[in-house]
Amino acid sequence: AVNKVCWKIQNISRHLKHYPRGFSMCSQLFTAAGIRDILLDFYPNGSSNTTKDGYCAFYIRCPEGVSMIVTLFVGKVRKGPIKTTFDNLTGKGLPDFCPLQEEIN
Repeated sequence: AVNKVCWKIQNISRHLKHYPRGFSMCSQLFTAAGIRDILLDFYPNGSSNTTKDGYCAFYIRCPEGVSMIVTLFVGKVRKGPIKTTFDNLTGKGLPDFCPLQEEIN
């Protein structure tokens, strides 16, 4: 079973101009670890809940009732592992994930 997914966003520096705070880039729906309809939600300039300038936000969305252990990465920054249960349509993640500019190579 697939237990690791890599979503590489090409030309992220260019996307920074086109995605103001509060606007996200979404992955395609995918299946991993036997769980269908997983979606990654990345806010290059932060979500509406981001409090730190220059920080990106990163969330994972799964169908209601799904429980999993999640570790999210942006560049070399790692958050997790965190055990979570998806109880509604809101994603699980962090509004202040990391300073994005430091992770662009």
